[in-house]
Amino acid sequence: MALRLHWPDERYVRVYQRDTPDWLALSFDAKALYVLILHKADRRGRIALGRLGRKGVAVVLGHVDLWPRFEPALADLEADGCIRVEGGVLAVAEFVEAQEAVSSGKARQAKLRAAQKARDEASPERDEASPSGDVSSTKRDARVQHSTVRTVQHGTDGTDPVGASVPSKQKDPSSLVDPPVLTARTGSQESKEGKKQTPRGPKGTLADIVRGAKEG
Repeated sequence: MALRLHWPDERYVRVYQRDTPDWLALSFDAKALYVLILHKADRRGRIALGRLGRKGVAVVLGHVDLWPRFEPALADLEADGCIRVEGGVLAVAEFVEAQEAVSSGKARQAKLRAAQKARDEASPERDEASPSGDVSSTKRDARVQHSTVRTVQHGTDGTDPVGASVPSKQKDPSSLVDPPVLTARTGSQESKEGKKQTPRGPKGTLADIVRGAKEG
């Protein structure tokens, strides 16, 4: 199993991507050697070559057997001005300036967008319902659903769900009807709407009731 590195603790160097005419004119061996030199240089961009001089580059890189191939590539880098060798020390030109340069706001935003896009494409989580597989939209939907579930929860005392719309309780339509009114002429009960209802007292008209009371 390959060793997994903890990237925040690892040292790194920047390799700029701009292809200038001078860079494109270099041979493949010269370009590859320059990147390997960046990999081995200290924080000041220097490599100690010792008494071996220029051949010490192949020793430091661990490929002394490739010195015949490295020698013309190193000469090309010196002629271009990428490196210089003085007193048994190889120095990379403008190394500190290139490594410590602060990106402009526009460049930082572009880097952040590119990094976010790379993380989204590398993430195993994909939204099956979305053709574009936007992971961020899936997470947003999950957060919205979770918030909705939390809002509509029943109370411990059996009350209605919090935040749920509960229809208002309406009274029985029959309870809204006005009580019947007893009229003196007919002895029947009428509501305010004029509808006659069956009297609750003794059967017969009011006159019959009075006449029966006198006979008694």
